Amino acid sequence: MGEIQSSIAANREQLRERVVADELFVHQHWASERQLVSYIPPHARTILDIGCGPTGGLLSHIPDMRYFGTDFVHQYLAPLRAQHGAVKPFEFSSRDWSACAMESLPFADASFDVVYARHSLEHSLNLGQTLSEIKRVLKPGGAFVFCVPARVDDDEPTHRMRWPARRWLRAFATIGDIAHHGQHTYFIDELFGYAVKASPKVPPLWRLDGRITAYGHYFTGQGLISVPTLRMLSKVKSALKRLLQR
Repeated sequence: MGEIQSSIAANREQLRERVVADELFVHQHWASERQLVSYIPPHARTILDIGCGPTGGLLSHIPDMRYFGTDFVHQYLAPLRAQHGAVKPFEFSSRDWSACAMESLPFADASFDVVYARHSLEHSLNLGQTLSEIKRVLKPGGAFVFCVPARVDDDEPTHRMRWPARRWLRAFATIGDIAHHGQHTYFIDELFGYAVKASPKVPPLWRLDGRITAYGHYFTGQGLISVPTLRMLSKVKSALKRLLQR
């Protein structure tokens, strides 16, 4: 634990020195956050912030969503709860935090419309397992929004991966198609973008054999097509089959 704490302290000191020396860095560093927020679909209602850190900056951008933040640094979370936990801009919005490792997320499958990871995945002890967990908790059609440093000469002491952009993109493609990506080439060379988890294929309309499909059930009619319509289509299918067999 002492090694982790000393690495965190080194990270803070490095950023503090850079911010004092260069205001342009501050602008570029936070410009990516504004870009990432623009990737959040307007219909999204649940979001997981992996590696939320101590600031809670994302909360100001998503006042109408159900927000869950995670971080393996436990002491970050108590101040966030105290400062933001009771704030509820809308009746249907909420905020909660969980201290956990990103390699083992304490959430059910398909829980979130958006998984947001800004400058956190490079700290993962097992990136493959982390990405597998992100894919598991993301809903089909949901957006995985990412931002990572993309330079091989990165000397940040807490970073486990020092990868170029193309290697990060290959890893992120395991979650879904990369819908958009870009890169800042100043100081930290940020790679940012989002991927979309594939939705399951819709069963074909002509599978009207009593099995449950996206269109409904032959007996209950639960779905997009009513019971009478399903039965009528089933009869048409049977008649066509008999006709073709003659």
